[in-house]
Amino acid sequence: MSILLSCQDLSKSFGSRPLFEGLSFGLFEGERTGLIGPNGAGKSTLLRILAGRETCDSGAVTPRRGLRLGYLEQRDSFAEAPGGRTVLDEITKALDGLGLEAHELERRAAAGLAGAGFADASQ
Repeated sequence: MSILLSCQDLSKSFGSRPLFEGLSFGLFEGERTGLIGPNGAGKSTLLRILAGRETCDSGAVTPRRGLRLGYLEQRDSFAEAPGGRTVLDEITKALDGLGLEAHELERRAAAGLAGAGFADASQ
C-alpha cells in the first residue's frame, strides 16, 4: 500500500495545555482509519491540521504529491445548518473546492456516505 499522508512529531497546545505531543503516523491507500477519544482530546484539531486548515506547533504533515483533502466541519446537528442541509449536502460542499466535475463530485460524495454506513443520502 502506498502512503497518502505522513505525520512526524506533531505537537499542538492551547496555552499551557498540550493536546498532543510527538505524534507520528501514516495514512495509507486502501486503509480505513478511526480517530477515537474523549471530548477536548484534540481530534478535530488534528483533522484540521491534516486538512491544512490549522497549523501545528511543531512537526510536519507531508501529503503524497497531488493529494487533495476535503474537510467536513463538525457540527452538533446538520439540522442547524442553513436550510436544514443533509450529510450529502455537507460532503458535497467539502469536496466542492477540489475542482471536480459535477458527476465526479456526486460520485465521490455518495461513495463517502456509503463508506460511512449511510444507506440513504437524505440523512
